[in-house]
Amino acid sequence: MNMENKLKSDAALSNAKQAVVGIQRAIASLVKKRASIQEEKAALLERAAALYDMPLSHSEIKQLMCEMIDLRAETYGNRLIEFNLMKRLKVPDQRYPIPGGVSRARSPMNFEDAEFVLGRPRTHGARADNISGNGWHLPIFMGNGEFDSWQYFFFGDVMKEKLCLLMDKMADPSAKHIQESQPKTLDDRRQELEEIKLKIASLDNELSGIAFEINTLTSPIINGAQGLSSYALGRS
Repeated sequence: MNMENKLKSDAALSNAKQAVVGIQRAIASLVKKRASIQEEKAALLERAAALYDMPLSHSEIKQLMCEMIDLRAETYGNRLIEFNLMKRLKVPDQRYPIPGGVSRARSPMNFEDAEFVLGRPRTHGARADNISGNGWHLPIFMGNGEFDSWQYFFFGDVMKEKLCLLMDKMADPSAKHIQESQPKTLDDRRQELEEIKLKIASLDNELSGIAFEINTLTSPIINGAQGLSSYALGRS
């Protein structure tokens, strides 16, 4: 190998070494950034766990109770829709169909029926398919089986108002300083947890990108190391 070729070869080797060092530094920087992001993610997960485990404050207990009443009221309303209340009021005797049985058929509710269930005597003549119980059995306040929650539907707002007033009287003054450091509402927790969820998703995307960059940079180092080894063996 003449001097000129040797100089070129040494220069190429030096450039390759510098390139490898530069890549190593870039990888080290990425690894450091990855550790920082992982630490931030761990802190967010710890905060989320604390929000789930932290006892409810006085105001949150009141909100929970109100939301429970609203949920049961909504459930009852949905069941009335599934039960097809309007149709069953129009044809009252079909209010409780028996699975596998035969429901009694009657003609639809008319004005004479309306007057009758309101306590007025019939003037147009008796009906063979009279409304049972003088109207007391019409399917409005359904209190059997899955319809036991009717009171939440009709009186939920009154329940919430009275119970909240009562619970305020039962508040423990000594726990005020503890409650002030807690979330004020369940919605506060929900909002913070949603923000944590979105932030963690963003961090996970960053971590995926860093992993891709590290893998991309690692390949030239491996190839460069193999090339240096081959060169060294060739010179020995």
